[in-house]
Amino acid sequence: MDNATKERLLQLRIVDRKSYKEIADELGLSLNTVKSYCHRHDLGDERIKGPKTSRNEEIKLRPPKEPRPTIGFCKDCGTAFMQPKRGNLRKYCSSLCAHRQHLYNPRTYTLKFCEVCGKPIKQIDSAKPRKYCSNECYITGRYYMVNGERVTKSRCKTCGKEIIKPGHKVMQYCCQQCYWDSLKGV
Repeated sequence: MDNATKERLLQLRIVDRKSYKEIADELGLSLNTVKSYCHRHDLGDERIKGPKTSRNEEIKLRPPKEPRPTIGFCKDCGTAFMQPKRGNLRKYCSSLCAHRQHLYNPRTYTLKFCEVCGKPIKQIDSAKPRKYCSNECYITGRYYMVNGERVTKSRCKTCGKEIIKPGHKVMQYCCQQCYWDSLKGV
């Protein structure tokens, strides 16, 4: 498809708001060619005509996609490099720069202790906080067995009382009064 055809397709789709079939007939292209071009360039039905909605529903248009950057700058040496067309964006121009950056800027750790067994946990500062050292401690801390039956323990969001219930469902409130108090904002 040459540039003049692409420009005419854009005009027919955006300005004249024509359907895929009308555009295909007018330009002499196959219907699938027009559809795939419009989908690749975010010219689908929702962007042009708006989504089909019921009477009470608001019309929400998708924002246009931001263009992918073609040039990146190395975080280590500042050299400009070409970004790949697909996949994740690169942060470094070479593996040498990446290794150098990680060598001179090591991760920082905080020492924490497991809530169940008390073993020390090496916690990476930038990661999600950990409470347990292993999956076994997680299951023991989250669920525990009473007379061969799995029991879940949690705390009431309103009064802070400990709740122990059979099964695996976590209860948020200990009683109906606490639930109603939380709705009122007491």
